Amino acid sequence: MGVLHAVKTTMELPDTIFRQTKALAARKGIPLRQVVVEALAQYLKADKETAGDKPWLRAFQNVKKDQGLARELRELERRIVESCEQVNPEGWE
Repeated sequence: MGVLHAVKTTMELPDTIFRQTKALAARKGIPLRQVVVEALAQYLKADKETAGDKPWLRAFQNVKKDQGLARELRELERRIVESCEQVNPEGWE
């Protein structure tokens, strides 16, 4: 993993997390900072992959393999978005 610029920082960690991380670094024979950088990079990658997820779609992750169901799911999503964009003026009174 290439790092262009490094930033020095100080942070507080729970003692148990620090000890477990330090032990992991020792077992792997790598610096503690490398374990932290790799863990943060993995966390950020996972977050980026799910950032565009819509909660109601998580249950249908495997639907994309079935084109008929995928088409229905796209239509369902379109209808949800469309209905969320409509404002009922009576609700604002």
